[in-house]
Amino acid sequence: MRLPLVFGAAFIVARGPRAALGLPGMLALSEALWVMATALVMATAVRHALRAGAVDRERILAALDAYLLAGLLFGVAYWVLDRTWPGSFGGAKPLGLAQSI
Repeated sequence: MRLPLVFGAAFIVARGPRAALGLPGMLALSEALWVMATALVMATAVRHALRAGAVDRERILAALDAYLLAGLLFGVAYWVLDRTWPGSFGGAKPLGLAQSI
């Protein structure tokens, strides 16, 4: 758990200059640090949930944590992708009845 804490602290440190000075490059760095910290915490939760032994409340909650963190990571990934390439999820216009025949 030390490594996710280090990434989390680095995220907070990287957000400081971004907020104070408005450096745009720090935003990408802080987001990358946040994603790495969240991915490491999710991997730790999965490892705890899937280890050998009896299934108890703590292991079920670890599996739920991993599931929710995976959803959060995918949500952030889609948000970053759409912010990097605007309109990437706009998609094609749906086909009308006359066009689909």
